[in-house]
Amino acid sequence: MFLSPYFDITASGAYQDLKYDDFPGAACLASQPDTCDPATNNLAGYRPVLASKFTGSVTAHTGFDISEDLKFDITGIASGRSKFYNADDQDPRFGIQKGYVKLDLRVQLADQDDRWHIALVGKNLTNQLTTGSVFRLPNPITEVTRAIMYLEPTRNISLEAGFKF
Repeated sequence: MFLSPYFDITASGAYQDLKYDDFPGAACLASQPDTCDPATNNLAGYRPVLASKFTGSVTAHTGFDISEDLKFDITGIASGRSKFYNADDQDPRFGIQKGYVKLDLRVQLADQDDRWHIALVGKNLTNQLTTGSVFRLPNPITEVTRAIMYLEPTRNISLEAGFKF
């Protein structure tokens, strides 16, 4: 959507009402009884791992000339998703990632011909601590229930410069 020649907004989103119709022979989940047998287990009705009900993003962008030689550009992005299981066994203690929204921002100064630019780039400015996946360690490795959580990138602010030749 173009609000003016210098400002635009784009948005995307998805809703997934996703559950297995039939999944015979599936591995047992942490929420199932210890008597669960993969040979007879069926995950029909369960939500798959890494599947959020809602995902989406909104991007706002503006750019304008600040002189005959220079232009200024700003892009902001808000992206997020609802909670989801991020452990293959859907362990409710370790394997649920709560819903989140992350904010990114890019502020750029460049010459009119795009021969060079300098930009301040911020990723995950809200510093949301999220995990991409979780692996629960099995009993022979540890007698106490433990998990390895793989942390996604936290806040990152960088300076970028580029030139074309």
